[in-house]
Amino acid sequence: RRSSDNSIITDEALIAELKKLKAAAEAEDKANGENAERLRGRGVRVYWLLALTIALDLWDWATWEVVQFLVKPATENSGRCRFADLPAVKPFTGPATVFASHCWGAKWGTLVAALCAGGSHDRYVWLDIFAVRQWPGNGGDLNFRAGISRCTAVLVAMPRLSGPIAEGFLPEIGFEGVTGDDAFGAYLKSDEYVAVSKVLPLSRLWCIVELAAALESDKPILFKCAIVTPGPGGGFTVTSGGAAAVEVLGNYEEMVDVLKAECSVAADKARELALIDARKVNTAVRQALLAGKAAVQTGAWELEAFRCGEPKPLEALPAERALRVLNAASAAGIVPVVQLLVGKVQIHKECHPLFMAAENGYHEVVQVLVAAGAK
Repeated sequence: RRSSDNSIITDEALIAELKKLKAAAEAEDKANGENAERLRGRGVRVYWLLALTIALDLWDWATWEVVQFLVKPATENSGRCRFADLPAVKPFTGPATVFASHCWGAKWGTLVAALCAGGSHDRYVWLDIFAVRQWPGNGGDLNFRAGISRCTAVLVAMPRLSGPIAEGFLPEIGFEGVTGDDAFGAYLKSDEYVAVSKVLPLSRLWCIVELAAALESDKPILFKCAIVTPGPGGGFTVTSGGAAAVEVLGNYEEMVDVLKAECSVAADKARELALIDARKVNTAVRQALLAGKAAVQTGAWELEAFRCGEPKPLEALPAERALRVLNAASAAGIVPVVQLLVGKVQIHKECHPLFMAAENGYHEVVQVLVAAGAK
């Protein structure tokens, strides 16, 4: 393929030329000693990511469109390099601390909002479309497991959804006349879910592979849903996903099943799922979804920043926000943060953080809260 042209190539001379380019890319990587640490070094600054998105007005583009109509045309005449290696981009790259897991079918703006909401704009984030060569010969770039093990956290960008899934807990409000737990099954068989699955990371096999890698490396998984609201003079604000995001995260917590993740190549799915403990990953993802729901409900952006390796907001946490963050920390099972915050809040006998920790199975957090007076 050439640039933004996605049509099938049948010309034998062109196919031969493209095979040579593929071989040249592989030889270049071998000569340069490409490895996981070099790949991690192609993270991009969040403030640069925001500037790019604003300057080119990419908010409503699908991520695949950013690849097809920006990344590929920009790199084709530069040796088909990685976007992060372009001379104009390289000054804004460095070792990533946050690995972004997302769906190419979703809006680019949703991804950018999730990566910048509540975090340091100086952080380096790892984005596959910039760090991975988007041309044949990129096999060495696809070792995501090693890259994730070198990051601090994995952030999953959730799309902004509408409809019943975002309006309430499906067993309670029902779906197409079905109530109770059967409402989940009805939803998963619906045309609405078929459409949603094209933009939902949890329905894509490669997202599941990334989450399994995070679990193997003991890296926190953060589910983030953020909204971009245009403002006067070309400005904008980024906020958490609000009540709709809480419902989406709560519903998907009950529907997670990695074995149902979709992949265009059946052999890839069989190979990757054979490497995954599906039950373990399902449990970890449910816990992360519950923690993400609590973070949205409480607005505990300081905790999310802490889990991404940015402790200063938590260290400067005002006393009036301590209980909110304690709720989220208990739901996420972060013992050091819970230990820090129990001294800053008045623990009541009927303690909501205790319920959150118990629901997610965080025994050590329960012990800390009970010792502080919760019952």
